[in-house]
Amino acid sequence: ITDRSDARHVADKVLDAVHQPFHLDGNEVYVSASIGIAIYPDHGASGEQLVRNADIAMYRVKGAGKNGVQFFTNQMLDDIHHRAALEKDLRKAIDNNELEVYYQPQVDVRTSRIIGGEGLIRWHHPVRGLLTPGEFLPFAEENGLILPLSDWLQEAVCRDLLEWDAAGATNLKLSLNVSPQYLDRGDFCDAMSRAMQHHGIAPHRLEVEITENISIRNPKLAIEQLHRLHALGVSTAIDDFGTGYSSLAY
Repeated sequence: ITDRSDARHVADKVLDAVHQPFHLDGNEVYVSASIGIAIYPDHGASGEQLVRNADIAMYRVKGAGKNGVQFFTNQMLDDIHHRAALEKDLRKAIDNNELEVYYQPQVDVRTSRIIGGEGLIRWHHPVRGLLTPGEFLPFAEENGLILPLSDWLQEAVCRDLLEWDAAGATNLKLSLNVSPQYLDRGDFCDAMSRAMQHHGIAPHRLEVEITENISIRNPKLAIEQLHRLHALGVSTAIDDFGTGYSSLAY
């Protein structure tokens, strides 16, 4: 191997070999491979650095759907450092009171009156400014931080609803999105029940929005949790229907 093209040629030969089916216990089996490449001296001056950076490139292939080849770039390392800093900041965001809920109104088209709203979390980062959910929630789900964020959102929605009641808006119903990870957690319904009791919120004033893929990846658990929500008196809605398997049977 003398240059990038040689390395890519070898990697492609490995993929071609791995893709060939083989028989295992009477079954025809197919496998795929994810290959990361780091080249001396551009991507590291030591074996340890080269292996680390090749590993980073390999995980970039996995994140893009697996079964491919990727050369390491310095941007990948910058991304890792950025994600590490973001994780550290996000862990402190709740304690530092940097989170806020924006409400997307739900309007009755016949009367033009606002009858409810959907609570959407925002993060006022001290350096990067206002961050939308798409900029940090997927990252929070990958790192297990979606659970404390969801607990905070439940409390915030109940608190705001109580304040709006005091201001005379007594007929509003608020909804909040629930992450699949949060629904998978066994004490999800208990946490919602505690939040409602703490703020004195009637269950029919809240709605939980779930995406259709929650029902697909663990149907039995999803059904159990939704039955528990129903027993609490909290309604549910299917969000983003049509983006997953879209089967009404689920």
